[in-house]
Amino acid sequence: MADDSKVQDTRANVDSVAVVLKEIKCCSRCVLRFLGEKNSSLYQNSEEEDVNVKSPCIACLAVLEKKQEKSFIDKIQSSIRKAGHQFDSFMLTISLPLSIILRQHSVSLFLQEHHSSIFDKKMLSETPSVKEVFKWVYGPIVEELLQVDYMPLSPFKISLVFTHKDNNKELEFLNNSSKTTTRQRQKRQKMEASMTAPSVKKALADLTAVSQLKRLADCPPQPAALPIELSEVVCAHDSIYIAGRYNKFSRVLSQTPWIIDNVRHTESSVEEKICDRIRNKIKADDHKFASAGREDIDVLMLGRGKPFLVEFINPRVTRLSESFLSDLQQEINSSTTDIFVRDLQQVTKDDCQILKDAESNKTKTYKAVIWTKEEIVEKQLHILQDTKDLIISQKTPLRVLHRRPLAVRERCIYSMIPAEQIDSHHFNLFLKTQAGTYIKEFVHGDFGRTKPNLGQLLNTETDILQLDVESVDVDWPPRKEEIDDQLKESS
Repeated sequence: MADDSKVQDTRANVDSVAVVLKEIKCCSRCVLRFLGEKNSSLYQNSEEEDVNVKSPCIACLAVLEKKQEKSFIDKIQSSIRKAGHQFDSFMLTISLPLSIILRQHSVSLFLQEHHSSIFDKKMLSETPSVKEVFKWVYGPIVEELLQVDYMPLSPFKISLVFTHKDNNKELEFLNNSSKTTTRQRQKRQKMEASMTAPSVKKALADLTAVSQLKRLADCPPQPAALPIELSEVVCAHDSIYIAGRYNKFSRVLSQTPWIIDNVRHTESSVEEKICDRIRNKIKADDHKFASAGREDIDVLMLGRGKPFLVEFINPRVTRLSESFLSDLQQEINSSTTDIFVRDLQQVTKDDCQILKDAESNKTKTYKAVIWTKEEIVEKQLHILQDTKDLIISQKTPLRVLHRRPLAVRERCIYSMIPAEQIDSHHFNLFLKTQAGTYIKEFVHGDFGRTKPNLGQLLNTETDILQLDVESVDVDWPPRKEEIDDQLKESS
């Protein structure tokens, strides 16, 4: 009997607190929140608010009020429709005005002081937040409307931005609540616009009693004149990543757009020829192009080509089938003779690291046309062929000092094979080198900035007339052999 009596007393106390919360103008969902309820279904089935209550809930500013549901859902549906994304699941992210943090704190202090038999600081700190309850309520509603799963970590995000007209006014006292000098206060006032949730919570942390807070703000909070507003709904999909390899057959095509001081110096680029077409197809906002190193504008990229990866930001078309990518690849290749793309495929974000590692770990093979000031005899070319794993030191070349820091880098020339002597002053040279080796500077010496260099090895002045990349030795992305047949047909 004693236990039954205790249960009845607790229930009576909880009921009395619920009445008090209603009296101070909390909505039914906020009543459940402050009573510590964590059963999401109770929030979903919450009763209709009293239509005669004009002012918004003092705790959530009406964001959780049932009468707002239709308006919010209509805005969310409209925004999703306009955004035009493909998605198989969704998640909700919510931005609330910071004054809700103050109102939460104020109601908690009020309950802690006036109903201490039920509430303590620990219990109130575990009160479900407005954001949590909003997701409990609206997640299933939107899930039913869209007929896709509501997932906390979905790649498709529906971001809801709520604003309140009096937000800054309600928080104004925080700029003057600490004992600070006039200069410090002025500095804090300038930072008002950049106030964050952590900074507001930190400022309120010292106000641990109703009497303290009442000197600065209302406790419990007073009803606001206007409810919160869902001012913005932003739909965005996580980036998708597409990789492949490209050949470049033009000596007047840069790898990336060549624009200096807003003046374009080339008509197009490898990046644009690949990315613009894909970006238009998947309707992305933007893209970021990366490849396994760079080649100069006058250098061809032959063999199986160079690996590349493109991040497409906020794509609308996200269901990329094998046939979609195959058709896209064929479309790129049929649109130009300057480049050729193979192995086009969707990859994961983690694959970005594979490409990054390749920049420093890969080897490359080049074919260079060499000129020598003095006549070259076959014996000198044998010296090159017998030279293996030559370590060279390269100061940052003069031609790239404007975009790279001055440094001395050690690189390895693994092998040099003179393929054929064109005449007594010209020959073809195949080189296999470490990633990051400046081949042109190794050949002509760059005014002594690369040592040893080819001229020193041959004991004559040397220069490079033409350079081709024959191979980039990175076995990524996975091969799609059918493209080799397409290349043969087009050549």
